Amino acid sequence: MPKLIVAADDLTGALDTGVQFAKHGIETRVFPDGKLDISLLGGAEVAVVNTASRHIPANEAYRIVFDLAGAARKHGFDFFYKKTDSALRGNIGAELSALRDALKEPVAFVPAYPQMGRTTTNGIHYINGLPVAETSFGRDPFTPLASSAVGEILLQSGAKEQTGIEIFDAESDGKLSQIARALKQSEKKIFAGCAGFAAFLPEIIGFRRKKIVFESSTSGLIVVTGSVNPVTLEQVEYAEQSSFSSLAVPKGIKIAHEGKAAAERKAFLEEAAAAFNEKGCLIITSVAAGGKDFVKEGKDSLHKVIACNIGGIAAALMKQLDAAFFLIGGDVLLECIGQLKPDSLQPLSEPIPGVVFVKLQKGPRAIDLYTKSGGFGSRDYILKLEGIRKSKEKRNETE
Repeated sequence: MPKLIVAADDLTGALDTGVQFAKHGIETRVFPDGKLDISLLGGAEVAVVNTASRHIPANEAYRIVFDLAGAARKHGFDFFYKKTDSALRGNIGAELSALRDALKEPVAFVPAYPQMGRTTTNGIHYINGLPVAETSFGRDPFTPLASSAVGEILLQSGAKEQTGIEIFDAESDGKLSQIARALKQSEKKIFAGCAGFAAFLPEIIGFRRKKIVFESSTSGLIVVTGSVNPVTLEQVEYAEQSSFSSLAVPKGIKIAHEGKAAAERKAFLEEAAAAFNEKGCLIITSVAAGGKDFVKEGKDSLHKVIACNIGGIAAALMKQLDAAFFLIGGDVLLECIGQLKPDSLQPLSEPIPGVVFVKLQKGPRAIDLYTKSGGFGSRDYILKLEGIRKSKEKRNETE
């Protein structure tokens, strides 16, 4: 019997929220194409739907979430969670309003994720101690923030009024747990927040739990990123200084429209395969070392073209190489999945906070996929993940 539906505005958000349940043995299904197919739920009690609504007009985002909430209620879901970006980007106001309006109940909004430095105090949202509008997220090229006040951000992102959306402060996991207990006691069923508060929903909702057994691959790692967030750029540079080879996708391939630059793309894929086969660890990035060949992605159409091309490179390499993949950035991940068309995506664990381990099934092949949003993590995150993977390989060899 389905219990909880989660609506996420991008695919990395869908996965990093879904894993909050999966890692506790709560069977979870992720629907990457925005369609809730009840026939594919099986015994899962949690359905996570990627609405892909972060970069579309607010009125369209409102309609998508409104329709999804109504359909979910008809299918018997009792609990609803609107997964929001931890830096409050996107059409948050429109989407929380849609959830409130469709279900005719107030929404409890808990935006904090203290483990990742996202806290809310007196209605002001902070990233690592700085008001969010004063960080790189405030200068996001697609969804910049003019304010750090959560209420004002809601109004600036499509909410006509804040009525029916209750904002909760939190500076620690202890506070999140306290909020969860209070919401359970008040019998609330409509929630919103990022992956941080999603981890506490099992305290509110009674789920069945079972042991999930999985094996991780010991193959090499290919990192593919289309993110231009300074956090990601620092992570790439730090990994380059260690054991990773890196290749920047040439500008002509990045901005090529469908069917163009085919010969250049083929040559780049061959170069990438050779580099990976030589060292077993490779980074493919949209920005060259030192920021050279940076493309100002000012228009949504160009942004989508770049994500499509880099995601397509990741999909092509998945088809031809025996490797694990670490995809950074929701848009690139979505384009990769859209082009690869896997049979299923099953989130399994969170080896590092904010990094999701997913089994991607494509025919007889099971591909190890790791994902994270562009703005998460310390500069050594790529190396941390590779270290965890290598430690598992050594354990497997000695067992």
